[in-house]
Amino acid sequence: MTIRNKINYFESLLNKYDGSYYDRIKEELHNYFFELEKELQFLDKFKTEKEIENSLNILLSKIVMHEDEDIIENIIHFYLS
Repeated sequence: MTIRNKINYFESLLNKYDGSYYDRIKEELHNYFFELEKELQFLDKFKTEKEIENSLNILLSKIVMHEDEDIIENIIHFYLS
């Protein structure tokens, strides 16, 4: 996968809503990465779409578990570093 393919796939996952609490977090993540134009180089380490999806699912879980302990930006940096 090229970095452009990875970015497009990551964005498509963030834009996929299922009516769960994660939808709000996905909107915030989309804003963080695509509206604020934050680095997406962390996607380089992934080889497949499944790896990207698994990483996003873990990040979403970590944000839910720790959102009242820290700001989302710090959680993103900690788990994607």
